[in-house]
Amino acid sequence: MGSPEEKAHSCNEKAKGKFRGFTDAAEERPVQPNSSNLALQQGEHQEWWLTLPSHFDSVSASRMKTRCFVVFLSLLTWASAQTTIYFEDFSGSRENSLNGVAPSIRPGSETWLAGTGEQSWKADGYTEGENDQNAFLSFSPEAGHIYTLSFATGPTGGTGNWLGIGFTPSADVNGFFPGGLGAVAWMLVRDNRESANDGIGTFLGPDTEDGEAFWAADGLIEASIVLDTSDDEWRVQWFVGSTLLREAAFVGENPEINYIAIGKFGNISGRFEYVSLTKTTPIPEPASVAVFLGAAVGVIAVALRRRRAPRA
Repeated sequence: MGSPEEKAHSCNEKAKGKFRGFTDAAEERPVQPNSSNLALQQGEHQEWWLTLPSHFDSVSASRMKTRCFVVFLSLLTWASAQTTIYFEDFSGSRENSLNGVAPSIRPGSETWLAGTGEQSWKADGYTEGENDQNAFLSFSPEAGHIYTLSFATGPTGGTGNWLGIGFTPSADVNGFFPGGLGAVAWMLVRDNRESANDGIGTFLGPDTEDGEAFWAADGLIEASIVLDTSDDEWRVQWFVGSTLLREAAFVGENPEINYIAIGKFGNISGRFEYVSLTKTTPIPEPASVAVFLGAAVGVIAVALRRRRAPRA
């Protein structure tokens, strides 16, 4: 199956397409050329080039373009950097509770908060029984990022009951997942998906507010919840595989989030194969890149002029 890092990389690659769904939808804004002879212009196919002063020789011009290109690539690399916050492959034993277990990848010393009874979540991601059970990892989003909560699960052995995953402001290992926890941007997966039109449920929240159901095939489901905090009003997208189910936005006030959570409702058995949480910083629009690159060009131009100036 590979190391936790390899598994996390595989999950992150699947999430990149969802991230591009946000950035590709951004409105392209025309950039006005600078009136000076050191102008940043927008060319065909979104390519960028520099119009250099005529007194620059070919060597200086080449060096300047190379340096500017390096700066440009550095900006894009920084802007699109993706970080894995959590990755849990549930490689523990079913004999042990998930409570106190450290995820395979974590930002610090965080461990799962879960129950310890017979029907609690197990270290291999399994749960069964008729009691509601939840498990939590500490997490609070920051503005200006895109967070992708990915998972795989395939619950069985129930009658319309479900396993759930999403974000919550509070933690209660024995509570009803969408009642009292204040769950937001969450998703449920039922055991009898093919025989019902609501095999998958998506909810903006809190709890069951702003919900929409979808049909899905039985078997293992790989899905994700994308939380975009880069705008004033946070947005959410729900995916099964690479298929977008729906999207919605929090209007008026963004929610408080302190945990990612998995939970179960009613008499059902099943397990999570993995849970992954990543953070990505959106790539700036062309106009924003132009501002950064223009500033870098100015600095390099000044440096070149100083080098060419005759010494007294």
